[in-house]
Amino acid sequence: MTFALEPAGDQVRLEVTHTKLPDRSALLSVSGGWHSHLDLLAARLAGREPEAFWPKHARLREEYERRFAE
Repeated sequence: MTFALEPAGDQVRLEVTHTKLPDRSALLSVSGGWHSHLDLLAARLAGREPEAFWPKHARLREEYERRFAE
């Protein structure tokens, strides 16, 4: 895994790269997981209450399954 930060105007871009996943199931779980964790972080930084993690993760995992099927 790597994390990279770079300037983006008056903000900072965070890039997360997660490699060496053993199979498609892991890819889908990790994709939904990182997306959920980063949304939670963004909500907290903005002073908002984040959506519950596990329901969001399940929904995003299904979304990534659709996206990766295309």
